This record gives sequence, C-alpha cells and structure tokens, in this order.
Amino acid sequence: MRVGDFELHLLVASRMKFDGGLVFGVVPKVVWERHKPADENNLVEMACVGMVVRSGGRVILCETGIGAKLDQKRARQVALREPEGALLALRRLGIRPDEVDVVLSTHLHWDHAGGFTRRSEGGRVEVTFPRAKHFVQRTEWDFALDCDPRSRAAYLEDDFVPVADAGLVEFVDGDAEVLPGVELRLTGGHTPGNQVVVFRSGELAVAMTGDLIGTRPHLRRAWNSGGDLDVVRALAEKGRLLDEAAAHRWLLVLGHETEQPAGYVSRAGEWTPEPALPLG
Repeated sequence: MRVGDFELHLLVASRMKFDGGLVFGVVPKVVWERHKPADENNLVEMACVGMVVRSGGRVILCETGIGAKLDQKRARQVALREPEGALLALRRLGIRPDEVDVVLSTHLHWDHAGGFTRRSEGGRVEVTFPRAKHFVQRTEWDFALDCDPRSRAAYLEDDFVPVADAGLVEFVDGDAEVLPGVELRLTGGHTPGNQVVVFRSGELAVAMTGDLIGTRPHLRRAWNSGGDLDVVRALAEKGRLLDEAAAHRWLLVLGHETEQPAGYVSRAGEWTPEPALPLG
C-alpha cells in the first residue's frame, strides 16, 4: 500500500499470549472476554504488529517484536510463536538486515524492542540491524535502565544496551521529526517515554499506536492496558489520537491486534479495516 511518498508493508513480528488481566486492566473479565476470549489459563491471543516502510530510498522498520532471545521457560509462558517475524518479512521483501536504515519502536519493553538484538551461532548477543539508527526517547532510555520494581521485568538490557554500545542509538527529547514525514510523538502513559510513530504525507497519515491502543477493544476510550504506569495520561493521549484520526481519516495500526489491525476509526468509535494491508 502507498500513502503519499511512503510504501507500507504490514507484518507480524511475533505471536504470543498474554494474561487477560494485564491486557485489559480494571475492565471486568465478563466484559472484555466478549471481545477477546481467554483460554483455560486466562491467556488471550496477541500479536506484535510492525511495519516495513520504504521512503526516499530508505528502509524503515517500525517495531521488531520479541525476537528469539527469550529463555525456554518464558517463551513457553507466553506461548511465543514467530519470534523473528520481522526478519522473515524483510526477507520476503528482499531486504537484508544490514540494508535497514532506521529502526523505530514505541517503547523499550521486551515485546517491542526484543528484536533489536539477536544471538549469534556462538551465543553472543549482537545487533540485528548493524547499520540502522535506532531512535529512542531519552526519558524511555533512562527509565529502562533505572525503573521501579514493577517495571523491571519488562525491560531486558540485552535488547537495547548493545545497540547503544555499537553507537546506533539516537536520542530524542519529546516530539521530533526524525526523517521527512516521520514523526515521533511523545505520549507517556504506558511508560514514561512511550511514543506514537506517525508517517505523514500532506493530510494523510499513518500512526503506529503500540500499547496506547493495543487491540480493537482498546478503541473504547475508557479501556486501557493493565500495564499502563500513568493511566490518566494514557487515556488522555489516546483520546487525542482518536480525535485526530477520526477528523483527518488517519490510518491506525494497532500494536497487538491479531485480526485486521490496520484501519480507520470514526468519531463514533467504529472500526473500518484497510483491506490493502492484510496482516502477513
């Protein structure tokens, strides 16, 4: 699909299952389960949704998913599948990892930044995209390295510290246009440095929502993730994004939706999938 100067390819970077309470927070299970049925262990199907974008001769990868570094115990706990889906999608497009110019992620949690690095055949952690600039909010980086006990398990330093050691991290402070038409919008809420990635061409725009709007049920304005650190801010920023998307017909790509994650939202909150972007 093309949006102005951007060529877009949707991808699944990983598939997994998360606890329903984590996914939907204080929303009662009897309510959320109508939209996302849970299995016998209270786990719901999730995906790490990403995108490959070509623009101006550059290759941009947005969201890398979990990657393949998890130990077997944790991988089983989340029923991890397709751990390196981003690499498979790039291969289908004829793109080598060393041909990726920019890597973007909404935040540094292990299910979004896990694919920044991978293990070599000898077991050493190495940078997956050795030429790519990785743009990260400075507040997110600082928090990832020194966070509260609740958040500690969500950040795995092997995911992102080797990227900085290789000189491939570019820090931003707040909203920034990192390439022509490629905007990072600091939202906070889910994490202190959470951001939405926006690809803008004139009046057209595509927004990668990450965990700000993780699944289609989260399009409801009062529903948030149980992992949000600042619920009030997360809901306010979500409302702002939904208002803009409805008013200007922005294409939204929901960060963890398993079916038809790309689409348009109306002022009434109705979801219309974009058929030109099947989830592959």
